[in-house]
Amino acid sequence: MAQPKFSIVNSSLEIKVGSTDVLFLPTINLSINSQSLYQTIPRIEIFNSSQGSNLTVFEGNLSDCTDSTGTPFTLLTFLDFASIYFGTTSVTTTPAVGGATSALQVVGNTSLNSIDSKLPALSNNVPEPNSLALPTRVAGQNIQSAGFGSSGASVLDDMFVQTPIVGTGISYNQTNGSLNILTGTTPNSEFLARSTMSFKGSMRLRFNISASQRIVNNNLQVSLADLIGENLAFNIVSSTLVDVTLTAHGFTASNIGQSMNIAGLGEVGIPNRYAIQSIPNANTIRFTVAGWPVSGTGTCTLFGYNQIKNLVTGITATQMTFDSQRNGWAFGDTIATINTTAGIGTMIVNEMTGRDIFLMDALKSSVLSPNFATKASRYENIPEQTTPLYVFIWNFNGTVAPVSTTTFSLSSLSVENFANVPIYIQGFRANGQQNAQPVTLLSGTLNSVATVTTVNSVTSATLATPTPVADIVSAALITSTTTAAITVAGISYSVNIPVTAVTGTNPTLDVTIQESDDTGTNWFNVYTFPRITATGIYRSPAIPLKGNRIRYVQTVGGTSPSFTRSTNRLVMNISPINAISQLIDRSVVLTTLNSVTPSLNVQGATNLQLVMNIGVTTIAPILQLEGSEDNGLTFYAIGTPLTAVASSTVQFTLATFMNAQLVRARVATAGTVTTMGYVLIKGF
Repeated sequence: MAQPKFSIVNSSLEIKVGSTDVLFLPTINLSINSQSLYQTIPRIEIFNSSQGSNLTVFEGNLSDCTDSTGTPFTLLTFLDFASIYFGTTSVTTTPAVGGATSALQVVGNTSLNSIDSKLPALSNNVPEPNSLALPTRVAGQNIQSAGFGSSGASVLDDMFVQTPIVGTGISYNQTNGSLNILTGTTPNSEFLARSTMSFKGSMRLRFNISASQRIVNNNLQVSLADLIGENLAFNIVSSTLVDVTLTAHGFTASNIGQSMNIAGLGEVGIPNRYAIQSIPNANTIRFTVAGWPVSGTGTCTLFGYNQIKNLVTGITATQMTFDSQRNGWAFGDTIATINTTAGIGTMIVNEMTGRDIFLMDALKSSVLSPNFATKASRYENIPEQTTPLYVFIWNFNGTVAPVSTTTFSLSSLSVENFANVPIYIQGFRANGQQNAQPVTLLSGTLNSVATVTTVNSVTSATLATPTPVADIVSAALITSTTTAAITVAGISYSVNIPVTAVTGTNPTLDVTIQESDDTGTNWFNVYTFPRITATGIYRSPAIPLKGNRIRYVQTVGGTSPSFTRSTNRLVMNISPINAISQLIDRSVVLTTLNSVTPSLNVQGATNLQLVMNIGVTTIAPILQLEGSEDNGLTFYAIGTPLTAVASSTVQFTLATFMNAQLVRARVATAGTVTTMGYVLIKGF
C-alpha cells in the first residue's frame, strides 16, 4: 500500500498517496496538533488554521508517512519538518511546566530530567516574594522592510516572491529606492506580488506611494491579506459564474456570500473581489462574477478572505479607498481624503491593533515632529490575530483600456509586527479613552491640544506674544471693495495698514473692520480707521474679538484714486486692558431730522465718546447719543445732546456709561447749510 508522501511545492504542502493528490495547501495556513504525536500510536493531525482549528485536512499514523524522498518520518524528523514549514503549532491542553519535558524524554532525551526540578511550578495565585521565578525579557518588534535598493528592469526586492504575475503590457523596475510599476494599456492586465513572509497579530504597514497620473481604469492596491491558494485552476461556467479548484478547501455552504479576491487571471477574466455562490464539492469553489466571457480556463490566485485594503483608484489624487475584511465579510469601502499621490506622493500607514484599524498618512517632506493624521478607521470586520497576512501589491487595469500608461511608485515599504499588550496600572484599571491616564508634562512642547477643560493655575506663560497674520497682501486698491470673511482665533487683535503709494485727485480711503458672530451671515462694525489720504502706517488699538469671522470694508473716494496698501493683523491671547470700539461715519445727514449713524457694538466698554466735525453752517445741527438693549429694535437717549460749532470739532465723553449693547447718534435738531466732516462714536 502506498504511503502518504509529504513535499513542499511553491510554499505549499503537497501530500500524495501514489499518484493521487490528497492535499495541496499553503504551508502558512497549516498547523498541527502536537499532542497527537505523543499518543500510544503517534498520529499526524493537520488542520487549516485560516478556517479554525476544528477543520482537519489530514490525519494519519506517523509511521505511515514519509518525506519527499520516501524516508519514513520519526517523531523528531516530523517535528523538524513542521517547525520549518508550518505556520503554527497547536497543543490542545496545557501541561504543567514540570511535565513539559516528559514527552521529549520518551524519545531518549533523558538528560532533560534535571530541568523539571529547576523550573518553578505554574500557579494561578499571586506568587510569594521569595518564590522561584523565571527571568523574562520582552521580545523586540519584528520589522521587515523592502528598501527596493537594487536597480534594474524586472528587479523585485527579496521581501517578495521573485516570480510576480506580470500581465500583458505591464512592466516593472526598481530605481532610486523605489519599485515602479508601469501599467500599460491592456484591459484586465495585472501585476501581482506577494511577500515571502506572513505576519500575525498587531502590526503596522507603512509605505510611500506616488502616481504619475490618476486616470480611470488604472488601479493599485496595497494590502495585508491572507493567501487562500496560488496557481489554482479555474473554469468559466458562464459570464456570471466561475469555478476555482482548490483541493480540500474546507469551505462549506455556510461560507456562501463571503468574498475574496480572484487575481492573476492572465486577462482571461476580470480581476476583482467576488462572493462565493456555492460549494459544488470539497475541491471546488464557485464564485459569482460579472462581465466575464461565457467560457474559458486558466489559473488564478485567491487571497484576501481576510484583508486590509488600500486602493488607489479613480482620477482624484487626494483620494484612497480603504476597507477591512474578516472571514469574507467587509465593512464597505470608505473614500478617504489623503494628502496626494502626485509628485513625491504621501506616506501611508495602516495601524492594526487587534481591536481596531486606522488609515493614516503624512507628507513625505521633513518635519520637526511626527504629523501622521488619521484618515479612516475600522472597528469591526477586523482580521483575527491568528490569521497570517501577507503584503500584496496588486495593479490591475479596468475592463476598458486605460488611455495611457500610469507609473505607480512604492518606496519605504515595511511591516512592523509588535505585541499588543494592554497595561493596567493599579488604581487606574479602567484606563482608556473614557478614563485617561493623568500625565504631567515636565518640559517640551504640546503641538496641538483639541480641548482643555480646566486649567487650575498657570505659573508662567508666553501667551501674550502676538502672532502676525497677513490678511491682505500689498496691492493697489482703486475701487471700493469688501474682503471675504476671514476665520479668526485668539482673544483680541490689532490691525495695521501700511500705505506705500497714493495717487489721484483728492483720494480718500475709509477702512472699517467688521465682525460676524454667525460665521459670516450677519456683520457688525467694531472699528473704523481715521480717513487715509497719504502714505504711512495706520494702526488700530487692541480690539477684543467678539465674533468668529472678520472682514474689511474699504471705501475709496476722489478722482482716479489708487492706494497701494496691505493689511496685517496681530493675534493676541490676552484681553486688552482698554477694550476700544470705534465708528467714523460720514453717511448721517446732519440737515435731516432723525437721520442716524450706523450702530456700534460697545459691549464691554465703560466710557463713551461722541465727536462731531463740520465746516460752515447756518444753523448748527445737534446730535443725541442713543443706546439699545434689544439689538436695535428700540433706542433710548444717553447723556446730553451735542451741538456742532461751525468749522470746528466738538465732543463730549460720558464716563459713567451703563454699557448698552449698541449705540448710535441721531440728528435731534437739523442743521441748515451745513458742510459735513465726520461723526465719531467710541466705546472704551
